[in-house]
Amino acid sequence: MTLEGFLNAAKEFFFDLLGYLIPGFLMLVLFVFSFTYDNSIHIWEKFGKLFDSSILGLVIAYVLGYMIYGLAIMRDRFFDEIKKWKLLSWFPYKTEKDVLLDISKRSGVQKAIEILNKQLTIIDPANNLKLNEYRSIAMSQFEDNQMIYLFRMRSDLAKHSAVVFWIYSLIGFINLIYTYEPLGINKHPWYIYLTLLFAAFFLDKTRIAFMGYSFSIPFSKVLGKAEKNKAGKETKNDPIEIHVIQEKIRD
Repeated sequence: MTLEGFLNAAKEFFFDLLGYLIPGFLMLVLFVFSFTYDNSIHIWEKFGKLFDSSILGLVIAYVLGYMIYGLAIMRDRFFDEIKKWKLLSWFPYKTEKDVLLDISKRSGVQKAIEILNKQLTIIDPANNLKLNEYRSIAMSQFEDNQMIYLFRMRSDLAKHSAVVFWIYSLIGFINLIYTYEPLGINKHPWYIYLTLLFAAFFLDKTRIAFMGYSFSIPFSKVLGKAEKNKAGKETKNDPIEIHVIQEKIRD
C-alpha cells in the first residue's frame, strides 16, 4: 500500500470512528444521568474506571454506536411503513429513502445521470441503477473525495445523535407516566425531554443538509468535467464497463 493510500484509509477510519464513537459515548452519558443522583455517581465511577484502566470503555461506546446505527435503520423502515397509510402520509419526518428521492429530482443530478448513462456499458436490460450506485460511479472518476466522506460522516453523526435523543426522550416520557422504583430511574422535568425532542428535530435537518451535500458534489464534478470536455480542454472519457448483477432485496 502506498503512503497516499494509507493516509486515505486512515482518514476514512477516523471519520468512521467519530461517526460511531461519539453517539455511543453520548448514549452512555445520558444513560448515567437517567438514574437518581446516588446511582448516577456509582455508575459514573464504574465507567470512569473503565476509561482510565483500559480501552474497554471506548470499545463499548463504539459498539453502542453500531447499535444506534441499526436503530436508525429500524426507525427509517418504521416510518416508511407508517407513511404508506393514507391517514399518516402527511407525517413530516423524512427517511433516507425520502431524502434520496428529493435529491434524484434535482435537475443537476438528472443531467449528471444522463451523462453517466452515455458512458456506461451495462449488462442490465432494465437499466435501473439506484442513486447510490450512480454516486459510486461518479466518485470512481475522481481521486479527491475527502470532502464527500466528511459530509457523509457529519450526516451520519447528526442522524445517530438524533436517534439517541429520540430514545432518551421516549424513555423519559414513559417514566413520567409510570415509574418502576427498583430501577432508580430519575424523573427529570418534562421540558428537558421536550428540549431533547427539539434537538433531535434540528439534528435531522442537519442530517438532510449534509446528506444532500455528500450526494450533490459527485454529480457536480461529473457536470464540471463534461463541460471541460465539451470545451475541448480534456480528451473524451473512455466508456466505463460495469456488470450489474440484479438482486431482489426485500425492503
